[in-house]
Amino acid sequence: MTSIKNTTARSGNSMSSNRLEGRFAAEQRKLNRGVARGTITQGEASKLQSKMDDLHKRFSADAFEGGSGKGAANFARELKAFGSERKGAAGNDEVDLNQRSSNIDKRIENGLKNGALTEQEASALKEKSEALKKELAAGGDPKELAAKFKALSKEVRAERHDNELDPARRKENFQKRIDKGIADGSLTEQEAASLKEKLGALGDDPSAINALSKDIWKSRHNGQVDTAKMGTALQDKLSSKEGQATQGGQFAELQAQLQQLMQTGAMNASVRMNTMRERLNGMI
Repeated sequence: MTSIKNTTARSGNSMSSNRLEGRFAAEQRKLNRGVARGTITQGEASKLQSKMDDLHKRFSADAFEGGSGKGAANFARELKAFGSERKGAAGNDEVDLNQRSSNIDKRIENGLKNGALTEQEASALKEKSEALKKELAAGGDPKELAAKFKALSKEVRAERHDNELDPARRKENFQKRIDKGIADGSLTEQEAASLKEKLGALGDDPSAINALSKDIWKSRHNGQVDTAKMGTALQDKLSSKEGQATQGGQFAELQAQLQQLMQTGAMNASVRMNTMRERLNGMI
């Protein structure tokens, strides 16, 4: 009876740790997105990333390196507080307007390329973006420009997720995303097979196309990974940065963590690699 009880407790701790690890990955992804979109400045991001790294290091030591896992509730509260702080940084008046402008242009170009935007939608959005860039270059009021860029960003998002799209380009993009997921390990064999089957049966209905796009995204970010392929993909990224003195030596630190995961075959390697992938995406 005692043996069964202990096994159940360890299993419960493991599941709790996995859920929290997933939340760490999600927070890292949102922080990365805020920086990419200019809603979180580099100064804000540096402070937030330092807090995230410290919290995740303490969490990993407790959950995966012999700790009892009893601190899960405390880590959950700290992570929730971090999320509130990140949201505050993303919603305040400190905005990198040049980064905001650059990101909007990139999203428009990508939307046109992958079929989420039609030629007409992209043309109209580019025209609005160019007008805002002229205001920015002329030294317009920062707060007013921030509000205008925010409105345009929302419009780009809405246009990229409506039912006006290019079916052929969308399907071509879906195949590339599935192939990339297989290559970098973010999709398991079962997930990839299921998505390929859905893609093969996909017609030109916009709602069905948008639904599959969401399905692909969720499958690539759900924490279920091919650890061997993801480990190799992460190692390749880290190796390309070997010797660089940037990021305070964090490339080397991540590389050491990855090697330990791959060598020990830790039970929680998949969820930890998923968080590591998001962290690395924010650094490259």
